[in-house]
Amino acid sequence: MGVAGHNCYTRTEDGYHPLNFNETLIKETDEEIGLGLRMFDTLDEFINASYSLDGTIGFIFEQFHSIDELNNEWVGM
Repeated sequence: MGVAGHNCYTRTEDGYHPLNFNETLIKETDEEIGLGLRMFDTLDEFINASYSLDGTIGFIFEQFHSIDELNNEWVGM
């Protein structure tokens, strides 16, 4: 299942600031497919948590920020 978002920003007292990969993924997943995410920093944390979680789980094993003349996107695989 894929979700996408472009140039996600958050508004603060100082103006608008870009969201990082995790923030963008959580926001877009909720908006596009209504799924709440729980993020893990390492594969070990994910594996340990998977023993107590119910339902479908997944792990993003690679992420990068792709910027060119037309696009500014976070990509996770």
